[in-house]
Amino acid sequence: MMNVGLIFGGNSYEHNVSVVSAKIISKIIRKNHNLALLFFDYDNNLYLIKNIEQDDIKKKAIKIDLVKGGFKTKFKRHKLDVLFSVMHGANGEDGLAYSVANYYDIPYVGPNHIASGILMDKYYSYLILKAHNYPVIKSALIEKNALPKDFSYPVILKPSTLGSSIGIKVIENDDDLKKFDLFEFDDKIIVQKYLHEFREFNQAAYLKNDEIILSRVEEVFKHDSILSFTDKYLGAKGVEKHHYVNDDILIKKISMLTESLYRFFKLSGPVRFDYMLCDKKLYINEVNTTPGSLAYYLFDMKKELFIDDLIYEALIEKQNKKYLHFESEILEHYNGLKKG
Repeated sequence: MMNVGLIFGGNSYEHNVSVVSAKIISKIIRKNHNLALLFFDYDNNLYLIKNIEQDDIKKKAIKIDLVKGGFKTKFKRHKLDVLFSVMHGANGEDGLAYSVANYYDIPYVGPNHIASGILMDKYYSYLILKAHNYPVIKSALIEKNALPKDFSYPVILKPSTLGSSIGIKVIENDDDLKKFDLFEFDDKIIVQKYLHEFREFNQAAYLKNDEIILSRVEEVFKHDSILSFTDKYLGAKGVEKHHYVNDDILIKKISMLTESLYRFFKLSGPVRFDYMLCDKKLYINEVNTTPGSLAYYLFDMKKELFIDDLIYEALIEKQNKKYLHFESEILEHYNGLKKG
């Protein structure tokens, strides 16, 4: 039985989505492990939460600080064997949560901060994937209220660094483009070629003993022309969740791409890959390094085993970590110069 920390919340548009993920994952972790619920509020104050199900989540909560190897309350230090993060969006999924865990020498479940930061930014990840000949949808940055010259309507606009389908819009014409506050959610907006009559698929993966464990492939159904925040989280009418694909050829094609991407970015922990299929061509849509509920539902295995696999790999990764230490005489040289 491990001492597990679950960190969630944060100053992000996806704060509430993070709380929902924490509610789901906490129930699974608690079955086999001691769990500490670590909640960041909108002001980035960190609390140890007593009851995640109550309306006032900070009721009877204790303000805490992270320290080397764990956290401390006013009178006591608490050791953490491993840290999970479901801090979706900015100040979490962008690598900050993993950087903090690394800084305080706490083993954590998830990719390193560099991969997380790159993949959080849809435009940067698009440029890298395109440069390495991965199949991506034509994308560009939009400037003010005008389309790039090589784009024509309809198009999709996306905030570059948000998830959960927040702020995504289908734009049909110039009037549409002008009536929206394009930069409401982000100061960097992607314009993307609109694909007609496409299908969407998700697959997740994690690493265990240097083997990539692949989930089932899920086809995602939507109510509107794009998968919206409402479709994902509020149960929009017409949305069927967790419809798993049984087409072996399609599964193989998606799985090969998932495994290649996981290796290419040197990922760890559960990562969800979102794809679009149009005219028999498969495109990478997004890579989510902190997927909702850690994408546990995609794996055809016991939930508790899924959590234990992630803990095991985090501990192995910590054990294999190289600490930066370089022997030199620079301080002696500098002190000698000062004395001289």
